[in-house]
Amino acid sequence: MHKYNAQYATIEVNGNFLGAQAKINIWKPVTETPSEISVSQIWVTAGDDDVKNTIEAGWIVNDYVYNDDQPRFFIFWTDQIGGHWWVHLQGIAVGYYPSSLFTKLSKTSTRIIFGGEIFNGKSKGQHTSTQMGSGHFPSEGGLKISSYFNWVQVVDENYVTKDPKNVETRVTNSDCYDLKVDDENYDTNGYGFYYGGPGYNEKCR
Repeated sequence: MHKYNAQYATIEVNGNFLGAQAKINIWKPVTETPSEISVSQIWVTAGDDDVKNTIEAGWIVNDYVYNDDQPRFFIFWTDQIGGHWWVHLQGIAVGYYPSSLFTKLSKTSTRIIFGGEIFNGKSKGQHTSTQMGSGHFPSEGGLKISSYFNWVQVVDENYVTKDPKNVETRVTNSDCYDLKVDDENYDTNGYGFYYGGPGYNEKCR
C-alpha cells in the first residue's frame, strides 16, 4: 500500500490466491483538496514491504489526475520489472497484467485486500474532511446509505471461487472511517461489508 498519510477501512485475507472479485457500489465522495483522493478498490498483493508487488482496481475520485470530482474506474500496479492477471469489469475482460511485470506476483497472490482508502493531507491543520465511500459510517444505515462491497470472493490455487476465510479487519481510525461485516444479508448479497465515513467530525480531528 502507499506510504503517504493514508487511512483505511478494509478487510484482508492471507493465503495463496489466483484472483479476487466483489461487487462495489459507486458513490461520489467529496475530497477536501485536489491533492487528496478517495478510493474503493481491491488490492492483490505479494511480497513484504521491501519488495512488494500490488495490483489495484476499483473506483477513485482524484481531482489532481482527472481535473474533476467524478468517480472513475481505475487500475494501478507496482514493480515494472520482468500467469497473467486479468481485470474484469461487470463480467467483461478489459485487459490483463502480464506476469513478466512482477517478481512476487508472477505466480500467486499471498494477500487480498478489499475496502476503502483516503489520503489525509491535513491542509487545514486538522484531519481532512475527505469522505470515504458514501461519506456515511456503516452504523448510519444499509444499502442505500452506506458504501458496501458484496459477493466478496477469492480464487484459490485450485481455481475454486469461494468466500474469504480468516478475515482480518483493518480500520485506521474508526472515529473517521469505519467498517462492519454484513452478517444479515448473506443469502441475497453473499459475503459483504459496509465501510466509509465523513472524515473530520467532532471525534475525528
